[in-house]
Amino acid sequence: MKEIKDIIIELAENFKIKSKDSNTDNKYYDDKLKTYRFLYHTFEVWHKYFSQMEVAKRSEDYLIAISEEKIKSNEIEREVAEEIIDLVKAKNNSNKTYVVFDLETTGLKPCSWGRIIEIAAVKVKVDTENNSFEIYDEFHALINPAMKIPKKISKITGITTEMVEDKESIYEVLPQFVEFIEDGSYLSGHNIKGFDIPFLDAAVEKFKFNRPDYKNKVEQIVDTLYLSRKKLPSLENHKLKTIADYFSIPIENHHRAIDDARANAQVLIELLKL
Repeated sequence: MKEIKDIIIELAENFKIKSKDSNTDNKYYDDKLKTYRFLYHTFEVWHKYFSQMEVAKRSEDYLIAISEEKIKSNEIEREVAEEIIDLVKAKNNSNKTYVVFDLETTGLKPCSWGRIIEIAAVKVKVDTENNSFEIYDEFHALINPAMKIPKKISKITGITTEMVEDKESIYEVLPQFVEFIEDGSYLSGHNIKGFDIPFLDAAVEKFKFNRPDYKNKVEQIVDTLYLSRKKLPSLENHKLKTIADYFSIPIENHHRAIDDARANAQVLIELLKL
């Protein structure tokens, strides 16, 4: 996602070029450039104190408040605010990054016997303007749940207690995962609203993990379970394997987080094309 500071620079430079080719009023020219500079430096200061995602949210709210005259502003300030809002929307609509993730756990719900044992994520860059889709980065970690992995879970996932004995805890892995998803436009996965997000939320709550970028991210979800129901209503069911088979997408080791996330990323791409 392009930083709002870069968008302000782009608008300011375009305004300078257009002003050279027209009889722009000198006061209007100076005041508009002054407004660009003021907003640029304001958001630059915010970057010192907040994450990129938080700055994006705060700057959007601030610009909307200016354009809607919810805070004191003049005509030029409202004009600039609206220009920035429109360009941000245009760029965000044509360029998005989806972070497709998957968990494996010791149970069906987060509790003393339901803990995360594997987390994986794949980034998908989508440029709708040029109709291009690119899978370009991965995150993967086995996690020590501080308990024995039930045999039935090992049978399903292939993950054994011995495999995770020397691995990091979710407390150590969670910050790494949040850092990985931070620059994504959307968090995606299959049935993550009903399964994966509750497990992450439980870990966040347990370890008092207070990162606003995580909280903002889980509000921007594209769940391929619901997307497939909408775009492929005639399928027998909407399990990940069924949808993958429909698109002839192989899943090498079903119920391993990294393989499911890779397949899910390809499924997401095919669904977005429909």
